[in-house]
Amino acid sequence: MRLVNFAWKNASGNPWRALALGTFIFLASFVLLVSNAFFSTVMGNIENSLINSLTGHIQVRSELT
Repeated sequence: MRLVNFAWKNASGNPWRALALGTFIFLASFVLLVSNAFFSTVMGNIENSLINSLTGHIQVRSELT
């Protein structure tokens, strides 16, 4: 509770700095979230493309003797 009280006093004492820091943290988190979603989608599409065009899920091979 003391930490919350300290944070509130700090934010109310310098509201522009608190607003700028909060905005920066929000934007950085948003950029990380969007970039992670983008790269996950790209990797999934590459994986599906390779599976569907080249090998499929199962390869049938003859036994070499």
